[in-house]
Amino acid sequence: MVPVRCAMCGTHGAHLCDNCRKDLEALPLVRRSERSEAPNIAALGAYTGPLRAAVLSLKFRNRKSAATLLGYVLGKKLHVSVDAVIPVPLHPSRLLARGFNQAHFIGIGVASALNAPLVCEALVRVKATHAQSSLGLTERTVNVGNAFAPAPDAYRLNQTPVMLVDDVVTTGATITACACALRCAGVKDVYGSALAIKM
Repeated sequence: MVPVRCAMCGTHGAHLCDNCRKDLEALPLVRRSERSEAPNIAALGAYTGPLRAAVLSLKFRNRKSAATLLGYVLGKKLHVSVDAVIPVPLHPSRLLARGFNQAHFIGIGVASALNAPLVCEALVRVKATHAQSSLGLTERTVNVGNAFAPAPDAYRLNQTPVMLVDDVVTTGATITACACALRCAGVKDVYGSALAIKM
């Protein structure tokens, strides 16, 4: 059996060690203000150091338990009332290749902390896009343009506030594209959240 290590510092014994958890709980959220069609976005911190290591670990090493724990810490700090927590979806081909969606497991933690339902059938990724990390800043918006569409549950959230959840935000293009799709379905207020923001 592989020993459990902290996703942030690598210490043996827990998916998120007490020291890293306390550090995250003590730090203020990093925020990006609403701009154009992009919603307000809040994150645990900048995409550097141990938090960057954790995000990469979630994405490429299938750290579902760590994702949920980090999502819970994030959710406890958001202090907002929403009717649904919506993870940014992967395209079916990417989901099949990876086997899981890290945003889904982060969303489980956020939803638990906010005492709101996790709604996974509100958005669908209709276009297989290139990995955002492989593109320049200006190419990212084009890459995710029309990549998302509202799914059936989005229409049941008409006129309600919702929280979008992703692992990392760079330009905000992905969360903006998701927010636009939800607003097309009549969702009233869309907030964005992530574990980390690339500054």
